[in-house]
Amino acid sequence: MLNELDSLVERLIYERSPAERKRIALKISEFGEDAIDPLLQAIDRTWETIDIDTDMFIFDALRYTYQNVGLRPFERVLLDKSNSFRKYLPNMLAGFKENDAIEVLGKALKNEDEAIYQTRLIAGLGQTDSKKAIPILRQYENYENLEVSYLAKFGIAMIERKELPAKPAELERGD
Repeated sequence: MLNELDSLVERLIYERSPAERKRIALKISEFGEDAIDPLLQAIDRTWETIDIDTDMFIFDALRYTYQNVGLRPFERVLLDKSNSFRKYLPNMLAGFKENDAIEVLGKALKNEDEAIYQTRLIAGLGQTDSKKAIPILRQYENYENLEVSYLAKFGIAMIERKELPAKPAELERGD
């Protein structure tokens, strides 16, 4: 069974037809929790080395797997600071179910003291329409890291559909 899974992941990487890739991604998701690690390994192998479409189809396979098995099997991956998949999490948050996105963000922020990662999570969550994200973002409005603070305000404005805040001059210059 795992040989079939490995074979499908390889086909997903090298297949050129978008329709066939989608079919393969859906087939991979049927393996449930067993599909997670091979897909994460595929991301590490191919990220920014093959093409953006390949990366997106691997993400799709992970998203379909998440839809099949829920958040629990992913938690060990998402909260393990040594796991390279964490850097892709901000881009995937918008694809998570609303409550799952809030739960992941809350846990990751509690377990993370790195402001850059918090910034990326906040930016990723800003892609959702979840009003439940606002209390989490409010905690970061006056954060000592200017980029985190700005992105928290930006995320709140996006979710509330209000005027976006001006980017601080220090961030404009790249300080």
